[in-house]
Amino acid sequence: MVDSTLLTRTDLEFENAQLLQQVAARQQEAFALESYNALLYSVMTAMRYLVTADDFNTALQKVLSVLSVALDVERGYIYEQYTHPESGERLMSQRFVWVCSGGETLSESAGSQNLTYGDLFVLWHSQLTEGVCIHGLVTMFPPAERALLEAQGTASVLVLPILVQARLWGCLRFDVQYAERTWSEREIAALEAAADSIGGAIQRQQMERDLQRRSRNLALINHASQAFSSTLDLDYVLVTVLDEVRRLLDVVACSIWLMDFETDELVCRQATGPQADIVRGWRLAPGEGFVGHVVRYGESLIVPDLRQDARHFKAVDQHTGLQLRSILTTPLHVNQEVIGVLQVVDTKVNRFSSSDLEFLEPLAASAAIAIENAFLYGETEVLRAFNENIVQSMEEGILLADGDGYITFVNAKMRELVGYAPEDLIGRHWTILIPPEYVAEARKEITRCMQGALSGMDGTPDYTSRYESMLLMQDGQRVPVLVSTRPLSGELPRSGNGEGFAGVLTVFTDITERRRAEEVLRQRYEELITLNSIATTLGQSLNLSNALAATLGKVLDVLDIKGGWIHLLDREGPRLSLVVQRGCSPEMASEMQSVEVGEGFVGNVVQLGQPVILAEVPEQPYLGIAPGACVGLHAFAALPAKAKDRVLGVLGVFSHTPRRLNSQEIQLLTAIAHHIGVAVENARLAEEASEIEILREVNRLRSELIANVSHELRTPLGLVKVFCTSLLMDDVDFDQETRLKFLLGIDEQTDRLEVIVDNLLDLSRVESGRLHLDLQPVDLGKLAADTVKAMEVDMKSTTMQLPEVPRTPHRFVVDLPDHPLIVNIDAKRIEQVLRNLLSNAVKYSPNGGKIIVQVRGDKWQILVRVSDEGIGIPSQDVERIFERFYRVKNETTYSTHGTGLGLSVCRGIVKAHGGRIWVDSTLGVGSNFYFTIPVME
Repeated sequence: MVDSTLLTRTDLEFENAQLLQQVAARQQEAFALESYNALLYSVMTAMRYLVTADDFNTALQKVLSVLSVALDVERGYIYEQYTHPESGERLMSQRFVWVCSGGETLSESAGSQNLTYGDLFVLWHSQLTEGVCIHGLVTMFPPAERALLEAQGTASVLVLPILVQARLWGCLRFDVQYAERTWSEREIAALEAAADSIGGAIQRQQMERDLQRRSRNLALINHASQAFSSTLDLDYVLVTVLDEVRRLLDVVACSIWLMDFETDELVCRQATGPQADIVRGWRLAPGEGFVGHVVRYGESLIVPDLRQDARHFKAVDQHTGLQLRSILTTPLHVNQEVIGVLQVVDTKVNRFSSSDLEFLEPLAASAAIAIENAFLYGETEVLRAFNENIVQSMEEGILLADGDGYITFVNAKMRELVGYAPEDLIGRHWTILIPPEYVAEARKEITRCMQGALSGMDGTPDYTSRYESMLLMQDGQRVPVLVSTRPLSGELPRSGNGEGFAGVLTVFTDITERRRAEEVLRQRYEELITLNSIATTLGQSLNLSNALAATLGKVLDVLDIKGGWIHLLDREGPRLSLVVQRGCSPEMASEMQSVEVGEGFVGNVVQLGQPVILAEVPEQPYLGIAPGACVGLHAFAALPAKAKDRVLGVLGVFSHTPRRLNSQEIQLLTAIAHHIGVAVENARLAEEASEIEILREVNRLRSELIANVSHELRTPLGLVKVFCTSLLMDDVDFDQETRLKFLLGIDEQTDRLEVIVDNLLDLSRVESGRLHLDLQPVDLGKLAADTVKAMEVDMKSTTMQLPEVPRTPHRFVVDLPDHPLIVNIDAKRIEQVLRNLLSNAVKYSPNGGKIIVQVRGDKWQILVRVSDEGIGIPSQDVERIFERFYRVKNETTYSTHGTGLGLSVCRGIVKAHGGRIWVDSTLGVGSNFYFTIPVME
């Protein structure tokens, strides 16, 4: 019985204990629910503050206080993330703080300012950026983070991201100092809603601020535009704009400085603010002060503290007494030309930002146009009547320029020719419409016009010049035109060349269609000639290497490109061997000697059978060449040389200077590469077929050489024989004059034999590579002049010795630059070239005429031109006249002595000097022979 009673009591006590635990748990849940409800109420209160508060910063501080109290934490913070303006580093700093009564603030702690994510909080930044909060006991954090938090006396922490437009703006942070507290999911969810509300409020505040700024900017720009269009009183417009800028930006002073193009000084045209009368009219030398810097470089400038900047012009401060610290200056552009600057100044350090610059720049653009319009108003009025009449309907382009060369008027046809709008031309110098290489000629004609205008003051007629030139369109295209230039008398605005000469009237007649037809024919002709020449060279040469070298030379010449090479595929294996190259550096040539198929771009051309065309070679190219060997390469093209759809090699070109290969050049290269492939295939087939044919061809060429030489020697030898036989006759007594004629004939034919022999020897040396050059520094211009004088003496001597022989008058003209043209050459050999060209010019100008020797040079090469007014060369013979024994077949050449070796020797001598020689000729008009000598440093 006792035992039963005890058991019952024990059960009751156990049940009571369970009931007490359940009551405690329910009380704890009720407390937690009450706390959560209080937190929700606080979150709602915080949201209301954000929506209704007038002061945004006060509202954020209030929200932080409400949430911190509701969470029962010791400290609460709002941090803002930002980018350092100089280093670009991502930082976060404490912006708002709340501390419980009696707690210690961290607002002065360096550890809470300019905090670097990269040093301690890499993980924090990653999580917060993804919208994930960070919470927990400090003891559970990584060592570096734990050290910083423990140093701040933090035991538990909760950090929630503040996102603005899905981007991390900053974070909310709550610290518990004296207890290790955990955070429930409901609390975190409520606080995340609060953080989202803060982010939304920040976004609204930013949008309102941007909207206000944009509205302010648009209002001022609209106001300024109305002022600009309402009057041509420039000072009134400028004062209106400057006053509005000063008011809206709340700065001390504003000013506008304009260029004085006669002195290149900057003049303060208008200013507002204290001491504006002192600044107005102030002049600065070119490049002086911040305004001079902005004019020189054409870019806006923000100076946070001018006292730390050496460009500061201190005289303004000294005369006005203003203690200026910050300056914002933006240029006034008109047609890509800086005509002045707009400047705002303030006494505060770091006063201006990029948003202020965004506000000022469009205003400056409108002001610049208004200023230019005011300047041009007078000129426009002078030309209005003229502009509205017949000039606008003319089919020729009309351009008026003042005495300084600035455009004052263009008609509709002129605008059509150059593609500019009127506002893009008026006030610009006429040189923008002329390609650089034609400017000198145009200046020369304008100078002659000026002289004609001055001479016209005493009653003589004005001078008008007519010549062909080029116009440069706005998009870079060129228009061939016939130019007629006439001086204008009287006075026009901006004229600075003295009384009596006001400017120039120029009429441009478009001759594009005529030039286009000529150019199309010329290009087609040159391409056909080049392809025909290459095909002939490849098809007729017995030495494939020489043929390929000649082909590469012609390719580079026709493309006017400096470097190239030809690889051929080895028969033994999948490897390319370099056969010929030109313009490659030693390193590049060494690396290209052997390239595996499939290696780099070059090897892939063979493997894939497709060309590789690069507009720019990358800094680390993979061309089948070591990267270091490719430094300085620009345009690059490698094309497969195919025969019967089988790649046998690669033709490549490259440029050391920036350029692009156009589609026409690529098509030409493709055709040439095909010819190379066919030539390689034919050469290999011929080699495999029979070596006997090669020997037979060699014998044929030897016979041809002997026949040609025998033919050329027979005539002078026969004449010498006749003269000698006649002189030895006993039965005839010749008088002294006849004997002299016979002896002179013998002498002349002996000289001819000597020339033939010398040419043969020189040709042999050239073709065998044994031509020795004695290179010495020589003034090539003086050498040309001396050679011409010697030729004139020789011709005069011949005339005196044989006075009864009629001589056709030839007039020699030497055109040399003012400065010497020094180059390392073999003077004797180059004189030989000049004599040969001059002799040909005389021989093939049977009616006499002018023979011009012109020498020009630059830092790369010297160009010599020998021109005549003779019979000319048929187009089908132009490419062959430099071949040995080749002579043009016509009536004049039949009656003129010649071996056909002179020009071939000339070509060999010029090539030995590293130059090239060519000719252009018009049948019945005359010929122009050119050769170049490179300038060696």
